[in-house]
Amino acid sequence: MWELIIIISLAIIFFIFLRRMPEVEKIGEDEFLRKKIERKNKDYKKSIFGFLENLKEKSKNLSQKKEEVLDTDQILAQAEEKLRMRDFAAAEKLFLDLVSMNPKEASYYASLGKIYIEQKNLEDAISSFKAAVNRDKKNGFYYNDLGRAFFESGKYKEASICFEKAVIINNKIPNRHIGLGLSFVKMGENKKAAESFRRAVEIEPNNQRYQELYRKALMKGEMLNSG
Repeated sequence: MWELIIIISLAIIFFIFLRRMPEVEKIGEDEFLRKKIERKNKDYKKSIFGFLENLKEKSKNLSQKKEEVLDTDQILAQAEEKLRMRDFAAAEKLFLDLVSMNPKEASYYASLGKIYIEQKNLEDAISSFKAAVNRDKKNGFYYNDLGRAFFESGKYKEASICFEKAVIINNKIPNRHIGLGLSFVKMGENKKAAESFRRAVEIEPNNQRYQELYRKALMKGEMLNSG
């Protein structure tokens, strides 16, 4: 009798356990999902925080760059004003500051070259205009300025090469032809000089200086040919 009671009791307990198993599994699944959702929320918050931090850093960098641009514009305005006032020492310092801030900007070197020419510091003028040309090889004004620096240094062959490049870039500017012609005169090549002066006269036919240079170069060339 007792054995039957024990067997029945065990059966009842087993049956109850079977009934509760899905609920246990369900609780386990709910816990798993809860943790998964928490982890997703944590990752989401982390990604949002990272995005905001990255956005904040980018904004900070943009602000710094904007300040640098403003500083550069202010320094450039001061430098150009000092150059216009012929305060070459102050202008040189400011343009050197600009070069240190942006060493790729050709115009800063060109401005330094003009300062050095005014100061008769031809060696530094040549170096500055070379730096400008190296950074902007399509700018005829830089070649023309470099030619002028070479010319005033007595390096007429180098000057003629620079003036020729300036003319190739734009042959409608008369002083480039004049610079080339004067270089040819210094080298004794009067026929080439006359041709350069003639082109300058064609551009500005009423310029008496150009006409006089052309006339003298023609006369020298004719005298040499007749001799």
